[in-house]
Amino acid sequence: MRRTLEEELQALVAAAAKPELIDVDQAERMLDVLGLPRVEPVILSRWWKEGDRLNMRHYPRKNASDGYNWSMLATERLYSEVAKDLRSGVDSFGFVPERGGIAYEKRKEITEVRFLKYEIDDEAMSLEAQFETWRTAGLPPPTLVLFTGGKSLHFWWRLKTPLPLEEGKVALKRLQEAIRQATPGVKLDSKMESPAQPMRLAGGIHPGTGEKSSIYAEDGRWYEAEEILRQCPEIAVKVKASGSDSLFLPEEGKPVLVGEYPEPGQLSQPVPIRLGLSKKTFELFQTGGEEGKRVASAWRISKAAQESKAMIESLGYQVTEDPLELFELFCRKSDWCGYTGGLEACKRHLATPGECGTGELSKSALRRAIRKWAEDTGQWHWKPASLRSGKGCSAKADAAEVSSNPALKVLPPGRRYEIFKRYVRWVVRFERNTLRRNVCLRHARRRLELNQLIQPPEVASLVMEAQDHRAGNSYRALSDVDRKAMAKPTVEWVINGAIPKQDLTAAVGRPKVGKTRKSIAAVKSVLTGCPFMGFEPVSTEDTVVILITDDQSAGDTAEMLEAAGIYDHPRLLWSQRFRLTEEQLDQLLNDIKNNPGAFVVVDSLRSITRSSGAKENDAEMGMLVYDLKQSVIDAGGSLMLVHHGNKDDKAIGMEAMSGHNSIAGACNTILSTHYLEDERGFPCKDSPLRRVVREARSGQGADLVVMIKPDGSFERVDSFEGFARSKVAADLQQQEVAALQKPPKPVLALIQALVQLFEEEQPHLPTLEVMKLAGLVRQTVQFKADFNKGEQSSYTTCNEWINKLIKFEMLELRPDESGQPGASRRRLYKLSQKGRDYAHSIHCGVS
Repeated sequence: MRRTLEEELQALVAAAAKPELIDVDQAERMLDVLGLPRVEPVILSRWWKEGDRLNMRHYPRKNASDGYNWSMLATERLYSEVAKDLRSGVDSFGFVPERGGIAYEKRKEITEVRFLKYEIDDEAMSLEAQFETWRTAGLPPPTLVLFTGGKSLHFWWRLKTPLPLEEGKVALKRLQEAIRQATPGVKLDSKMESPAQPMRLAGGIHPGTGEKSSIYAEDGRWYEAEEILRQCPEIAVKVKASGSDSLFLPEEGKPVLVGEYPEPGQLSQPVPIRLGLSKKTFELFQTGGEEGKRVASAWRISKAAQESKAMIESLGYQVTEDPLELFELFCRKSDWCGYTGGLEACKRHLATPGECGTGELSKSALRRAIRKWAEDTGQWHWKPASLRSGKGCSAKADAAEVSSNPALKVLPPGRRYEIFKRYVRWVVRFERNTLRRNVCLRHARRRLELNQLIQPPEVASLVMEAQDHRAGNSYRALSDVDRKAMAKPTVEWVINGAIPKQDLTAAVGRPKVGKTRKSIAAVKSVLTGCPFMGFEPVSTEDTVVILITDDQSAGDTAEMLEAAGIYDHPRLLWSQRFRLTEEQLDQLLNDIKNNPGAFVVVDSLRSITRSSGAKENDAEMGMLVYDLKQSVIDAGGSLMLVHHGNKDDKAIGMEAMSGHNSIAGACNTILSTHYLEDERGFPCKDSPLRRVVREARSGQGADLVVMIKPDGSFERVDSFEGFARSKVAADLQQQEVAALQKPPKPVLALIQALVQLFEEEQPHLPTLEVMKLAGLVRQTVQFKADFNKGEQSSYTTCNEWINKLIKFEMLELRPDESGQPGASRRRLYKLSQKGRDYAHSIHCGVS
């Protein structure tokens, strides 16, 4: 019997909740990139925590006494055996990267190092910011970068020539030091310095988040060690710290019992180093040292901080701070201990690991401090032994209980809401397809009994908040020291000043205004280097353009591309159809990854989302746009999206976009195109001129008038303000010319006299002589003072019109060079050919 849609949905959700514990294809792909083909043995591993103890099991297992005989190790990879033992939500899965075995101290199995690696261990740092750390340190591109499924990235460099063990151990430390110096304050996992450290493998599920580890980036190149180490500082080989048993002070009083403090797996945040410090030391690094004792106090602070970190880690907890951070804070509060060289000078008084010994707290005291901190931050609360479930009382345990128990009334609404928010962040990272994601979120909202408390618009808001968090759009204050240490951020461009790189630009406008032609003009600019509305492209040498024209016929697109001269361009990829589905989006992202830095143009949003069911005026459409944008950017591309405008002729820029305002919020840049208006305020649809307005977060805004040329290119004419001024001037001039068609009677008589002089080829004459010929003044008049009232009026009128005729080049002027009194101020003129034509047009000629 065929299942109903509801039954099918339940089956899909149930299947998604129980994913395969190992994606073998992903694991093998990672090993292959790292140069570990199937013909080479690989030791797989799983590990899990039980209280303070870390348990580890390897596949194949070692001999109890002899360890591993690498030459006899089979090349079969025991994924099926690991999968049988894996417990979802408990175990981690990985492998031992170095050949020989799993140890180099007790058993001399590992004798060389063929991988350099490090891990960022900072939940507050976005994946994008983590990825930039190798670039900031000036290192070559990693062979592979792995996303652990939790909060971190693993960076790998494969060495062409393996290093001897001791050299390799030093090289791993130098790599970590290079990252620390390039990104001050960055938190690294020191366990990565061990060649025997088991590493997560792609395709395994992270027990903390339930998300699979995956390849974040891959370059595939192998390096000689010197290519990497030349960018790493030299370091002194330091003595190892003492064993964990000697780290703690002796117990005093009643020891804290298991269950009375949170276990490492029950915390959702790393433990601050300061919890392992005594009250006196804690106050010291907050207030600074006394003058005369600052140097000794600096050494004591650094020693205590390193001991605290070692104590916390020995109990199995992750640490959120670096001892150097506390040392720097103390030195800053102590006026850099009186040194002019700042922190670098103070570092001479750092305690070395060899000087570190027993810390300032006992095990029970440290566990009590961690318990209080966990309760204060809401991560854990204590229950009497009779009420404990055996899984502890952490938020993660609550989430596990929720997934298996539909009766959630034991959890207060606030706790269920926090679980839902964490689930939203996980789903946004894991699921790009909006429809599938919404199914998961509706299901979770129902299971957590939050349907009445959280409405769909609030869910949409949480999703967009999670998308911002994933994109790194979160608060992080950078001090002057941070800013000096980092590379100064700059805005990069596809087309300078118009279309930013690695971001979203929207081309907006009403139907038939020229949105598609504008997008193809941008494509032509990128491919050929020609200007786009007066803006210059950054490069035309290797940028590939992916053009999607789903909103019009293939014939129309072909004609536009042919007119632009780019139909046969080798760097143009053209798709006639596209729907924003998971499968088709993956195909697009593969093309972007195969063509790094690709410029993607999609025409149009309304067309590619028609099968999604999302309505343009709902926030869900904004989420679709955010998803598409982030996917393209993550793949290394830049996006231009054609979108229809609303019906308001007066709206420009963002206000001209139709649909929900979250669509505009996803865009960095909006290029809106508009018809110009005639004198009655109606759009001039027959004119090739258009108004284009640029509103953006990056670069300067612009308000331009452009001309659409026959080849489809957009040529800048003027700024809209300048064009408006010139249009006003042209209108005034046209009005003045129109006024010349109706001269008054004295002027008609004057023009008729000028025509007679023109026909007789007479020389230039002053105004008074011309007026005599026209009969406007008496022949006996010699000076203006001799005018009667009527003659004075005619003279004033004629002079005004003479100035107008001179302005429009209808009279030829010449200075009076007779030398008579007043000659320097006298104007002589005669009619020009243009003036003769004007006289003919007003029927003022000689009969």
